[in-house]
Amino acid sequence: MIKITRAEAKKKGLTRYFTGKACPRGHIAERQVSGRKCMVCWRKKRAGVVIKWKKINREKVRAAGRAYWAKTRSTCIKLLGNRCACCKETELAFLAVDHKNGGGNAHRRKLFGTLGSGGRMHLWVLREIKRVGLRRVRQQFRVLCFNCNQAFASLGYCPHKLVRKK
Repeated sequence: MIKITRAEAKKKGLTRYFTGKACPRGHIAERQVSGRKCMVCWRKKRAGVVIKWKKINREKVRAAGRAYWAKTRSTCIKLLGNRCACCKETELAFLAVDHKNGGGNAHRRKLFGTLGSGGRMHLWVLREIKRVGLRRVRQQFRVLCFNCNQAFASLGYCPHKLVRKK
């Protein structure tokens, strides 16, 4: 880190500066221009406040988390087609992201370990779309309803695709 005085940082319009000197608690870290607080001390104090707030507002935190993951899932599914590739089901509650070539469990374990979940997979797919583009991601993934997804997983084909003989 480059050493800079508070006055110089203020002139440059910076929010933090680094002197190289320890704070009263012994941390050698950046400080805030506005309050001269050591960033390590400030983060520790702030973390305690946040933890306390989260305990008091547990339902708000959970509701915000549910809303975040629901939005992530719906965005992912909308980008990948917004309907089942097999039976054309469009009800969002019934739709899931599927690996076109199989191997979804192994892929999820490779990315997230044994505790990987669908929500994290949706987030990974969205990041992958930003990284390599929607066309490449659509080559690997598709949207299926849960019935078609389960049929492909257990039977290897979907009954919707069977041509019935008379």
